[in-house]
Amino acid sequence: MTLDQLTKGQCARVVCLREDCAIRERLQDLGMIPGRTVSVQLQSPLGDPTAYLICGSVIALRREDARSVEINTL
Repeated sequence: MTLDQLTKGQCARVVCLREDCAIRERLQDLGMIPGRTVSVQLQSPLGDPTAYLICGSVIALRREDARSVEINTL
């Protein structure tokens, strides 16, 4: 499952970032590392971008970038 498949209020644990992710290092700097918990905070009406809470910070990701984060739901 990937991060873009979560809906508002759902939580998940980061498993890995895909190797072909264009912003891989940026996501890691923001706390998207294996084992961290992430939750959906807000979704725009059209579903893109979506705001996620991770490590006490809210970050907005486009659907394309969220597809690069593999997760397990909690």
